[in-house]
Amino acid sequence: MVGSLLMVPAVLGAMRLVRVRAAWLGLIGGVLMIGGYICYFAMVFQSFTTTAMALRGGPLADYVAVLDATAHYPLTVWVIPLFILGNIVGTFLLGLALLRARAVPAWAAYGVMAWSVLDVAGLVVGNEIVEVTRAVLQGIGLAAVGIRLLHQPLPGNAANQMPHELSRE
Repeated sequence: MVGSLLMVPAVLGAMRLVRVRAAWLGLIGGVLMIGGYICYFAMVFQSFTTTAMALRGGPLADYVAVLDATAHYPLTVWVIPLFILGNIVGTFLLGLALLRARAVPAWAAYGVMAWSVLDVAGLVVGNEIVEVTRAVLQGIGLAAVGIRLLHQPLPGNAANQMPHELSRE
C-alpha cells in the first residue's frame, strides 16, 4: 500500500521532466498511472475487510454474499479496469514520454516501459522471475528519474519568488 502511494510523487516528478518535449504523452500516461496506483491502493485496502471477516468467523455464506455484492456494485466496478489501464497503458506511455523527451538516459525510459511489457508477459507465463524483473527494471528507471530531478535546478531563487514589496526591505 505504501508503494502504491509513493508512486504518485514519483510519477509527478517524471511528468515534470517531460513537460516540454512530450507534455501530452507524459500528461496522459502520468494521469493514467497515478489513477491506476490509487485504484490499486483501494483494492488492497479492501482486503482488510475480507481478512477481518475471516478472522471473526461466523456466517461465512453471508460474508461471501456481501463481498460479491460489493465487487459488482456500480460505484466500485470501475476500480479494477482503471487500475489495469493505468498499470499497463499509463506506465508504457510515461516511459515513452521519458524516451521521447530525452529527459533520462534511454535505458531508464526502457526500464519504466519494461514494466508494461513484462506485466503482459507475466500474465501469459505466470512466472515470479518475470514479476521481480519488471519491478527491478521499473525501480531502476524511476531511480534515474529521481537522480535527474535532484540535479535539476530549482525554478527560481527565493528573492525572485517574493512579492515586490517584501523584496525592497
